[in-house]
Amino acid sequence: MISSVDWHPNNVLLAVGGMDFRTRVYSAYMKELDGDKPIGSCWSVKNEPFGTLLAEYTGHNMSWINAVKFSPSGDRLCWVSHNSTIYMVDSRGKRFVYSKSYWHEFIAWYIHYYYYVVQFYQFFSSEESTKKSPKVGRMVSLKTPFLPFSSVIWLNNDEIVAGGFNCFPVLYRVNKDANLEFVCNLDLPSTKKSAPMSPMVMFKNLESRADSSNDNDIHLKTLHQSAITYCYY
Repeated sequence: MISSVDWHPNNVLLAVGGMDFRTRVYSAYMKELDGDKPIGSCWSVKNEPFGTLLAEYTGHNMSWINAVKFSPSGDRLCWVSHNSTIYMVDSRGKRFVYSKSYWHEFIAWYIHYYYYVVQFYQFFSSEESTKKSPKVGRMVSLKTPFLPFSSVIWLNNDEIVAGGFNCFPVLYRVNKDANLEFVCNLDLPSTKKSAPMSPMVMFKNLESRADSSNDNDIHLKTLHQSAITYCYY
């Protein structure tokens, strides 16, 4: 099942995130509409037929994809998964690697092993089981301490804003080593102050509702009072 899609700036490539924990890049080239002029990119040197799988990525943490987004230049692809992890692939990278230690890679292999064992018959009988998943560039990831992100957007080719169930946007950056790093929380904390409460009013609240909190306590200390489902810039 597809959970998110995003068009490449050249309108010929399409990024797709799914519930199968994978992010894919497909060719959407149609000769009848796009003509014979080559539309080259780091993802593909030639115009592949419509529906051709150009790249496929699976994160080390098994979780479905909530949002995918190409950078303004189209050379980088970012996505967020439901395990509070943000990923980025730079198609200009020399090789495909994880920005993790060997220990993390071993754990990832161990998890993938059981995942494929459970779905052995499905993969064995499918045509994709005999094919090697194409990969382009270098993939990095960053496990965050926040609740899952549901949307992501590029401010430029190096800065990313993600928002989700924490109800505030977070800024990330691609550093000089081409790795993801946390920059800051972009939330504007609410400055609303609760009204003073007299002992009599507090006693009445306790008597009527059996609760010592006032109405202001139900509000979050963030500008957004609900989850961020879409980031726009």
